[in-house]
Amino acid sequence: MQDPAEISPLSWLQADEVLSVEFRQPGDMPGYHWHRQVEVNIPFGGPVRYLINGEQIQLPEGHIGVFWGVIPHRLIACENCSQMGVINIPLSRFLGLPVDDLLLNKILHGSVIISNVKDLFGSHELRRWHNDSKSSSYGLYQLMQEEITLMMKRVAVSGWQELLHTSPGKLHSLQMNERKIRYIQQMLSFIAAHYHEAIRVNEVAVQVQLHPNYAMNLFKQVMGYSIKDHITMMKINHARALLAESNRSILDISLTTGFSAMSRFYESFHKLVGVTPHQYRLNTRSTAEQLSTLCS
Repeated sequence: MQDPAEISPLSWLQADEVLSVEFRQPGDMPGYHWHRQVEVNIPFGGPVRYLINGEQIQLPEGHIGVFWGVIPHRLIACENCSQMGVINIPLSRFLGLPVDDLLLNKILHGSVIISNVKDLFGSHELRRWHNDSKSSSYGLYQLMQEEITLMMKRVAVSGWQELLHTSPGKLHSLQMNERKIRYIQQMLSFIAAHYHEAIRVNEVAVQVQLHPNYAMNLFKQVMGYSIKDHITMMKINHARALLAESNRSILDISLTTGFSAMSRFYESFHKLVGVTPHQYRLNTRSTAEQLSTLCS
């Protein structure tokens, strides 16, 4: 069993952010669209072409393409591409991936990158991830997330190139720029390091030298929820890890993750997860036993 002290809350699913996987036949988009997640595309059978901020790019068959979805993008052509994997990774999770800083910074500054190596992952993995993402099994969903994390690590280690660079001034509909991206990174890093303490929104703003109102508005604009909500989610996600991977008491877990009162912990946990901490522990243990039986 993993040492609870080594569990990183960034490796756990954010409560209102879903890491989604589609494996389907691609089709032309009638217009541009954008979203907050980082998008990963893998075409099979042939290349696909996009318009991204008015510039045309081609993603070769079998290669992994990655870009931040807030860049307006539109799929315009599928040349013999029979199936395509589309993975949407929440930004907060993407920032916690075990990849080099250069890759992260390129994506956050509007670049489109592709893997140098073809067929790092095949259609059978994408089909399995698609099925796992629709499954009611927590264990299968967790395995899917871990495997996708390893996919991104393999892209980083085996090599990648910049297919398109978009200047920060043209990033996307949210009117981001390099300075704002740096603020978001700094706020997420500070929260990740101190969420288990009694930190407040004002303290987060002070760390990045911003007025609290501006910091709150910027954070919500990019992440889709408030700084306060993010701090609570980090606490709950760490609690979920400890409930699943340790035998520590629920009281101990609530204090470890920064809740000063059990009632507040239970209320927040049930609101974000949908079950009580005790029921969550039972559910995850039951799923782990089922997987162990299947693998034996």
